[in-house]
Amino acid sequence: MTRHTATILAAVLSAPLIGACGSSSPATPDATPKATTANLSIVSLSVTADAPTAGRRVYRVTAKLRETAGAPATITAADLTFVSSSLSTVVTLHADNPASDAGNVCPAGGTIDTRQLTATDDDASHPAATSVQAKITFNNGSSTSSVTASADVPQAAPPAQAATFAISGLVSDDIGSRAVTGGTVEVVDGVNAGKSATTASNGTYSIAGLAAGSFTVRTTASGYESGERSVTLSNTMTLDLRLKPLASNPPPVPTPTPTPTPTPTPTPGACAYTITPASVSPTWQGGMFTATITRTSGTCSWVVTSDSAWLTVPGTTSGTDSGVLTYFVANNGGVFASNSRQGNITVSWTGGSTKLVVSQGPASPELCVYTITVGGQDHLTVPSAGGQFTAAIDLVNTGSDPIGCSARVFSNAALIAFVPPGSQPTVSGRTGSVTFTVSANPSPGTPRSGTISVVTPDTRTVFLNVTQQ
Repeated sequence: MTRHTATILAAVLSAPLIGACGSSSPATPDATPKATTANLSIVSLSVTADAPTAGRRVYRVTAKLRETAGAPATITAADLTFVSSSLSTVVTLHADNPASDAGNVCPAGGTIDTRQLTATDDDASHPAATSVQAKITFNNGSSTSSVTASADVPQAAPPAQAATFAISGLVSDDIGSRAVTGGTVEVVDGVNAGKSATTASNGTYSIAGLAAGSFTVRTTASGYESGERSVTLSNTMTLDLRLKPLASNPPPVPTPTPTPTPTPTPTPGACAYTITPASVSPTWQGGMFTATITRTSGTCSWVVTSDSAWLTVPGTTSGTDSGVLTYFVANNGGVFASNSRQGNITVSWTGGSTKLVVSQGPASPELCVYTITVGGQDHLTVPSAGGQFTAAIDLVNTGSDPIGCSARVFSNAALIAFVPPGSQPTVSGRTGSVTFTVSANPSPGTPRSGTISVVTPDTRTVFLNVTQQ
């Protein structure tokens, strides 16, 4: 046997052995699929800080979360730690179920925002926080894990400077027939205590730079009894004041107003004017009004005068032709203002005169009366599930000046909470509203009730009755 033949035979004989060694059984597949574990990350932290108020600092954080492994993640808790620039802990917060949806679940491959998480630091000795560390705890039904992130805390903007207002008006005797000159109008209590003004020659005064709030105004003048007036200030307002003369300074006896005589028909070439309207009856609030002076014949000048301190002409008081006259009627709603009053504006010229008669009534004694309703009703029936509602608060039109009217709103039952939580609603002026929630009834079918009350500074109170099934 040659070497070549032996080589071929060896190759042929070895082939089956090689095939047998190289073969293998098919792999058995794993019948149990591997579970996917949720992978959650904190995408961003939105952080705000309020300016400190009465030693309290408030921080608010919202976290945006994202799941990237394709499995839903249940958000179980959020922990926040606020630290100062020296890395000392200022305040912490733990919140269970912090997500904004009902199930607290971040969907597979999706994103979700937590609700706004609010931390309050009531220790005035603490420095402001400069950063926050957030820890979000989650699970996917079989395991629990957590992720962390941090963010800077922005510096809180300084509180806005409180607005200031002014009060001004006329000081006169208690029947309104003469102005009180050289008197003093002074704030005697509250944050505006000590601020004052002296009445001018026409009895007017003005005190500016007053903070909003309630305080007492005292008026004094030589020859008069002093008087006090309670004021609730929420805007610049007109406040007329009356003083009672001492026995040694009696008011003048009013002269009966003579019956106006018809304006004589001018002779040809004579000068004459008319004023339109010839009489007006403004409400107690007064205000700015106009009248028309018309030259009917001749050529001459005219002059306007007033016989009452509460009836003034602030603009042009003379002329040589037809024109428009502007005059001001003060409000008749101050202390002791319970009577109507009458005054005259006289247009005089050489050879004649004519009058505008102004008759003004007093304000209603029923000041600052409010109503509170939901859908026009002063009672509300709420289902057992509760809900959120808004009540309208309106000033009753009694003839009172709404500028000085205000009220506070209270609840007498735990089932009623104002929005935002912990707030103390107030209303000022003519209209307002209050939003509130009624919690779910823990015993449905067993009625329970509460009231919301609106109380003015002089303790006038109205109620909204709330009944829950």
